Amino acid sequence: MQPIVTDPRNARGPSRRALLTGAAGLAGLGLLTLTGCSSGAAGTPTIPEAAATGIARRGGRLRIARPAASAAETLDSASSLSAYEYLGALYNRLVKLDEQGTTVPDLAEEWSANADGTEWTFSLRRGVTFHDGSRFTADDAVASIRHILDEKTGSPQAGVLGEVMDADSMRATDPYTLRFSLTKPNAEFPSLLTAYQCYIVPADAIADIGRTGIGTGPFKLSSFTPAGAGSVEAFDDHFAGRPALDGIDFYSIQDTTARVNALLAGQIDLISQTNLDFATARVVSASDRATVARSKNAQWYTIPMLATSDEFSDPRVRQAMKLA
Repeated sequence: MQPIVTDPRNARGPSRRALLTGAAGLAGLGLLTLTGCSSGAAGTPTIPEAAATGIARRGGRLRIARPAASAAETLDSASSLSAYEYLGALYNRLVKLDEQGTTVPDLAEEWSANADGTEWTFSLRRGVTFHDGSRFTADDAVASIRHILDEKTGSPQAGVLGEVMDADSMRATDPYTLRFSLTKPNAEFPSLLTAYQCYIVPADAIADIGRTGIGTGPFKLSSFTPAGAGSVEAFDDHFAGRPALDGIDFYSIQDTTARVNALLAGQIDLISQTNLDFATARVVSASDRATVARSKNAQWYTIPMLATSDEFSDPRVRQAMKLA
């Protein structure tokens, strides 16, 4: 079978027909037998508890296949139509979550609150450069969060932040100090800024951010097509150092089976937003080209309760639901 991906930065990427056609050959080798696997049988592949670890090899490009999105897809992280897979490569937030779910520094180095949790002060990282060469300051953070709160943006995070602040709740007391004066106390306010809609962009680039993708992230944009292919390149001046990869190439493959086939064929390196059933996961685990790893506590469910309703007006009932 001829290689499907020949030039990651110029090719359109694997087509659905090519991948499904190639799958026939893989099925003949037993790689795509997704049913009829009896659990516990001798030689049956098992799903590993963790992925392989080691020192990252520097250089090379990562090829990611993701589901085809809307033609209105955008690089504006605040939007409900943002190209999710690009965001972490292009941008940074003030704060982020670590692997344990703890809020840790990103563009903000430290933060503190007053006694009643109505005023929060963030000290920002100095010497951070955007991809266009401009310097990151507190004014960029103010403009980015106001963009989220703007009704015209239609950001999913606007309602969350709007519960405790408005557009006038922020001010830059100096280029590297940002102060929030909340409309109501919130002891966990920094965690609200870890949402993927809360990436920081240059204040004077917000109008065009949906297509330019200018941020402070470890990669800078080289191409982007809504619902199509795109790529990013390593940003040498990232504040945490140059990333190990030279770049990342994104391809849109709508069909789940086609994405899995491309992974097994070695035509892409990672599949995004793809839920594997147990049988498929075992097939992938048996491949010498791919792996599946478990992640504990990576997903959780919320139980929204209307505190003004008769059922949930009693805080003891809400607490009981939390502890159930």
